[in-house]
Amino acid sequence: MKNLVRMKGASATQHTANGKKGDWMINSSDGEQISSLPFDMNEQHVMKAIHLARNAELEAFNIGIDFGKKLSRDTISRLEQKNIDLANENIRISEALQRFVIKGVEGN
Repeated sequence: MKNLVRMKGASATQHTANGKKGDWMINSSDGEQISSLPFDMNEQHVMKAIHLARNAELEAFNIGIDFGKKLSRDTISRLEQKNIDLANENIRISEALQRFVIKGVEGN
């Protein structure tokens, strides 16, 4: 299963070409490039940015999990109520059919 929290374990690398620094590449723990940061950021600022992104991503992930749980509970409640409504409708139809059959038998 794909890692849903990609910033966990993320790292940054900066390559140089012909003596010039390139942008910082932010990679997930499985090596996938997630993002990039400007070449002129120092290493301390890059690590702070990654830390901030990790915290934001984890908070968003947890909020999504909580929302999904609430949505599931709401859906289950609606389905349970629908089940009750259908059972009541079934009883009503059964009683109406029984009255119709009895009425038909008495009419003969």
